[in-house]
Amino acid sequence: SPGNSSATSLGFVRTQTVKPVAGPELKAQSWAAQVDELVLQLSATPNSDRAVNTLAARVQKALSAIVPEAEVTGFSSGALLRNRAFAVAVPDVDVVVSCQPDVLIKRLQAWNVAGGRHASGGGTVAVGSHQKQLQKAALRAITDCLVATGDFKFRRSAFSAQEPKVTLLPSGDEDFAVPLDITVNSATPFHNAALLTECCRLDERSKALALVVRRWARDRGICHVAKGNLSPYCWTVLTIYFLQVGISEEDGRLPSLDHFRSTSSLVSKQASKRQEMEPSRLRQRRPSESSCHSDVSSSKASNGGISECETVDSVSTKNVASLLTDFMSFYASKFDYKKEVVSLRRGYRSGRNSALPLVNLKSQESPARFVSGLNIEDPFDETRNLATTLTFEGFEHTRQELRRAAVLTAAAAAAASSSSDASCSSSSANALKDLLEPWAPEEQP
Repeated sequence: SPGNSSATSLGFVRTQTVKPVAGPELKAQSWAAQVDELVLQLSATPNSDRAVNTLAARVQKALSAIVPEAEVTGFSSGALLRNRAFAVAVPDVDVVVSCQPDVLIKRLQAWNVAGGRHASGGGTVAVGSHQKQLQKAALRAITDCLVATGDFKFRRSAFSAQEPKVTLLPSGDEDFAVPLDITVNSATPFHNAALLTECCRLDERSKALALVVRRWARDRGICHVAKGNLSPYCWTVLTIYFLQVGISEEDGRLPSLDHFRSTSSLVSKQASKRQEMEPSRLRQRRPSESSCHSDVSSSKASNGGISECETVDSVSTKNVASLLTDFMSFYASKFDYKKEVVSLRRGYRSGRNSALPLVNLKSQESPARFVSGLNIEDPFDETRNLATTLTFEGFEHTRQELRRAAVLTAAAAAAASSSSDASCSSSSANALKDLLEPWAPEEQP
């Protein structure tokens, strides 16, 4: 299979893991059947849902001692898979602790007075604290509380992230021994769940594609935010955007965000107000793919008449494997990284809105090198760019992986259509294994 990305240019160091991680085990032979089998492996089950709810309940019980008003919600977009590449770096489970800021401040102050202050002195919080400061202080207290119970082990923290988080590993029952990210008053897990639920309602292939894309991004090391990559949530947004603009209406194109029944109410007031100010002709028309590629910001073409989300039916015979091939091709060679902005709100290919800060990346190794990075508008806040976690090296790695995946998936699709050729059949059978081969930096001489 194609080689892994260069360690020198990406700043990674290859180390030997205690327990080597392998890709998924698949019984199917054809390309399409393998992708379908993988979707089944990745899809949530009653057992995985029950495990997530149990973990959330354990956190809720432990936190009742310091913040009894807090509500704890567990999220998982798919099955809980163990021995997966980057399992601790990118956990499958998100646990959100929700509490009114004023209540949270009072409870943390009382906890500090009672002697529960974090050993580093970082647990202090005052009235009027900035949201991020409050989140960090709360996470320190929550981590101390959970680790003290003996039910959880600390693994890592990411306080510099857009939404600070702590990664813990539950102890005890093996069924629950999966890493989880804990955040405070975080909206992202709620938004991710809402988008996936709505996509599944509109077209079940969309959620299946998102699961496969996220698994690929994790296995290939391009969704670890701490290493300058996009978050798993960004890959969900990229998948939905592709399904809005990268396929034809006959293949089941998704509508713009305002036609997503369960998420439209979550759009921020600021985004809604700006959309109302946008000329109606701009909202009703979308650029064609060909003209957009030459001039993203100015070209316009017919929307095709999608007025209600119920009109988007999965009447296409295009399967998830075909959509995966098209997804990789779209972001490897068709998406215009210099001009285009990913916007689910608009649902068509276009340039930036005036409120969105753009991502421009500078190489750490060669400061004179600048590139226009990927720009992803937050579907629920058009002033927030979700791609600010990208570094120059992370962006380069992502582009490398997309090009690699485009070659592999295109070859698999071609082999599948030439099943009479034995060598093509063998190539198709190994395609998904090659695609999901866990990424590792090249060994240094």
